[in-house]
Amino acid sequence: MADLIKKCESDVSSCCNGLARSRATGAAECLHSATISMTVGELFLESVSSGVITPAELDWVVAQQASFSRVEEAAALRLGRLLDQGDIQFGCRL
Repeated sequence: MADLIKKCESDVSSCCNGLARSRATGAAECLHSATISMTVGELFLESVSSGVITPAELDWVVAQQASFSRVEEAAALRLGRLLDQGDIQFGCRL
């Protein structure tokens, strides 16, 4: 988990800029491109902090899961558990 946090800290500015751009424009293309540039750790932290995961982000997780490392797989499983428990909602961030 520490590796995920270190990776997120190193890329957080580009991740946040992409998400801010997607929120400001509301365009699906911006959201999709911001999601593609995210890592599983960044997606996990963003989802936990906002309480929401978007359909595009969940699609990205599903499409990339075959290439996940053991740590990324653990983060994705935790994300799924949080969805099942209702701690993270499926929808749009405002």
